[in-house]
Amino acid sequence: MTPRIANALEQLVEWSGIHLPDRGPIPLEQYFTMVGLTCYGYPNLTRRQIGTRLIECGVRTSIVMDDTPLAGYVISFQSGRTMIFFRSSDPIPRQRFTLAHELGHFLLHRDENQAVWIREESEVSDERIEASDLEPPAPGGRAETETVEQEREANQFAACLLVPESRVIRVLTPTREIPVPTHRYAVHQLMSECLVSYEMAHYRVQDVLKTSRIREESRRE
Repeated sequence: MTPRIANALEQLVEWSGIHLPDRGPIPLEQYFTMVGLTCYGYPNLTRRQIGTRLIECGVRTSIVMDDTPLAGYVISFQSGRTMIFFRSSDPIPRQRFTLAHELGHFLLHRDENQAVWIREESEVSDERIEASDLEPPAPGGRAETETVEQEREANQFAACLLVPESRVIRVLTPTREIPVPTHRYAVHQLMSECLVSYEMAHYRVQDVLKTSRIREESRRE
């Protein structure tokens, strides 16, 4: 977890007054309510539906009113109002990832100096997540565009929010009932407990194990 993402998570807890629970799915709806974000779900989300909703809410919009399918959309106003749209026909784990991803954009990338700040997602799916989608590029590698970098950071934020490191460590810690927790056991426990996809749970287990090894090596040096 990068310092920026850690700060964003701390900011979320501070704004909402809700600490990340030790068990059960992360209560995204409670965070959105306490922070003042409004969510709208549509089975087949399009720009036209978003534009229509904005007009109904009395919001002047320049959005192109067409049927371009979208996975997520966030619009934030300088007045403090923020609206997040998501595709409600997606499986629950993907819906939760989309919402957490858009929340990451709001906390990490919103330009408070803009009267209206918009982020549109043509496709946000945790089922396509691989390590390369979440980890920063290797030093000396090809430079990323700002958009790609922000997408990766929003993915990382969503992963750390939905599957906190403490959860991963807990399911990997031996107990009397499970003396030798396997990687597969940990992944399936996290899928069930955190309501995330196999890909997301698998990535978090790998990521936390790698981070733990790095910390252990640092202590030995």
